[in-house]
Amino acid sequence: MTLQKEQTLVSGATARNPSAARLERAMGYACPDNVGGHCDPAYAGVGNQVYWSAWQWKRYGNPAGTSNYFTWFNPGGVRQIQYNVPTSCGTKSVSVQNKATAALYYYTPYTPNTAALNNLYGTGDSCSAYGNRNFWRMYTDWFGSPTASAKPIGRLDSVQDAGDAVAVRGWAIDPTTTAATRVHVFVDSSGAGYTANASRPDVGKAYPGSGNSHGYDLTIAATPGKHQVCASAISVDGTKNQSLGCKSVTVTKASPDGRVDSVTTVVGGVAVRGWTYDPNQPKTALTVKVSVGGKVTTIPANRTRADVGKAYPAAGAVHGYEATVPAVSGNAKVCVTAVNVGAGHDAQLGTCTTVRAVASAPDGRVDQVAPRVRRRLGPRMGDRRRHREADQRRRLRRRRRQALPCGRRALGHRRGLPGVRRSPRLPGDRGGEAGTAPGLRLRDQHGCRLRQHDARLPDRAGRQPAGRASRLRHPRRGRRDGERLGVRPRHRCRSDRAPGHRRQGHHRCEDGRRAS
Repeated sequence: MTLQKEQTLVSGATARNPSAARLERAMGYACPDNVGGHCDPAYAGVGNQVYWSAWQWKRYGNPAGTSNYFTWFNPGGVRQIQYNVPTSCGTKSVSVQNKATAALYYYTPYTPNTAALNNLYGTGDSCSAYGNRNFWRMYTDWFGSPTASAKPIGRLDSVQDAGDAVAVRGWAIDPTTTAATRVHVFVDSSGAGYTANASRPDVGKAYPGSGNSHGYDLTIAATPGKHQVCASAISVDGTKNQSLGCKSVTVTKASPDGRVDSVTTVVGGVAVRGWTYDPNQPKTALTVKVSVGGKVTTIPANRTRADVGKAYPAAGAVHGYEATVPAVSGNAKVCVTAVNVGAGHDAQLGTCTTVRAVASAPDGRVDQVAPRVRRRLGPRMGDRRRHREADQRRRLRRRRRQALPCGRRALGHRRGLPGVRRSPRLPGDRGGEAGTAPGLRLRDQHGCRLRQHDARLPDRAGRQPAGRASRLRHPRRGRRDGERLGVRPRHRCRSDRAPGHRRQGHHRCEDGRRAS
């Protein structure tokens, strides 16, 4: 690439028939721009040019046994690089990310300005420099973009058991930028993303253009047993990824184990009971944190529990806890956490429980405040009054019905005896003998039909039959005929017993007055 950039000796018409002058300065080595382009004849010729230019590329890295001379374009920072030899053309801030870029600027210490970049295959202005521009343009033409297919690089250094977790350590770099990249770490099929920004001076020394902040040191929870851990590096723009490898690890139980046997409310607080122990240090009595309504109380787990010692002989029996934790009245959420010792982490025992605590002071609450509703044992006064008036109306209707004859029209126009008359005449009524007339249809003096029953009737001479007198009752009034009911009948005259006041027609008496 340098042969083409300096003297066009690889491709093109010039390369097919180069001049002697071009061959003498083939790599441009020992031909500084600040001396008018004159070259040192000691390094003339294609062989010398290729050899000494390669030596120079190596010297820019300050190898062992040489002085640390080339430092002004060190990778891993932003450097000020001139546009051309005259300082009046100015400088540009360039991010030098690796040794290759630094070597280019050491070899050709100028960066193209805007005029040179706007005319990639031509010339710019008086301050334009073309060496590094042409290098980039030719490389892109021949090999494509130098960053388009660049994938992240890195390594999965170690995967270790951390007691109920795995410790994962490594590094990852995106070569297209100095920014920290991300890594995806999978424990079996469960994975998550993390940022690789931990300090790794060893990585920074190997890749000085990228810096030190590209390491990752993670602790990921895992269940006891064998697991496979894999890591992948993701480019900063998220478009490319690179596998960093996989490792197997066996995770051991390290966090405390135990149980909450009971959580009950007592006067003054909450009583908790249970047991716990740490597999890493089975003989050590732990402590537990009891949270009641957010307030944490620490109690020791050093009570003797024979059942625990029998189930875990290596741990022993001194791992029980039992205490009453003070609490205020009201609903409270109770959680118990065992405090870890050594490797592992604190572990919650069981699930949290909500109880209603009762403080030592008198307890109680007002459930509801509402206006008093007056209750009556009997019906309301309005109901009593309505019932009384309804009873009065019923009694009045009954008295009126009793005062009326059997129909709306009086039957007084039918002539007959003032007493009881017979209708029709019975075949058994002979010789005026008094007898019994079963099934006789009788009417009173108003023409109303009486109840049909076995009645004793007087004979034609008016003699009453022997025995108890007959009591004929009106079918509606239920009283003997002729009894007054307190309400004067409409079909009677005002003085029924007075002479000359017999009833005539439907509604008038003999004296012309209307019947009441």
